[in-house]
Amino acid sequence: MTDEQRRAQASEIETGTRYRLPEELALSEKRYRELVERLREGVFNCDSAGCLTFLNAAWTEILGYPAC
Repeated sequence: MTDEQRRAQASEIETGTRYRLPEELALSEKRYRELVERLREGVFNCDSAGCLTFLNAAWTEILGYPAC
């Protein structure tokens, strides 16, 4: 394989990766969000100050009122 062929191959791989990775990340985030929202257990996240930044839908059922 010549240097030119190697550069062309590397360029193809880079281009494919550049477009494929964001799509794969978006799909992964979607699967994660769907999983967390469907759990019957409460899932939450807090910021560094201890303030809640995320509550999944189970919190509404657990607490009996919506998380605003």
